[in-house]
Amino acid sequence: MLKALACVSAGVFVLSLAVHTALDHTRAWINISDSLPYGLYQTEAEDGSGYQTGDLVLSCVPELYAHYAFDRGYIAAGSCSARTAPVGKYIAAAPGDHVIINADGVFVNGRLMKNSRPALVDSEGQPLIARKMNKVLSDGEYILLNPKMNSFDSRYFGVVSEEHFIAKLRKLYTLADNS
Repeated sequence: MLKALACVSAGVFVLSLAVHTALDHTRAWINISDSLPYGLYQTEAEDGSGYQTGDLVLSCVPELYAHYAFDRGYIAAGSCSARTAPVGKYIAAAPGDHVIINADGVFVNGRLMKNSRPALVDSEGQPLIARKMNKVLSDGEYILLNPKMNSFDSRYFGVVSEEHFIAKLRKLYTLADNS
């Protein structure tokens, strides 16, 4: 029995090492968060055209909010400066856009973004504090938003500097939307 357990453990280790190596080689990122469809995404270097509204990006959460998100269990440990995992989010607003965030939601250039009303509590019933904002974004400033009510995004952590971006993301294989 002990020998069989050792073989299974060794097999799991070798398989996880092979998967990690394959993912690292393909520049892949696996999403297991509810705020995007579960699945496999490929990281792509910024192509020189700059980041634009609608781009899906892999980004670190600003440090103060990363600690908060980690403590609440919204994000895992990882390679960002706050020692948290990066997140996949859509760029909802880019430099030059006028952004208002209030109790009704996120408005970009006067247009209310889909499903952007901040929640008052998270899935565990813990209170959430939404950011209030009324500003035109400066160079290098972005608003990240996923069109789902349960996404921890700029509704709660505000402006994200381009310095926090790791790469653009492209869906490789995703499961049905995990609404």
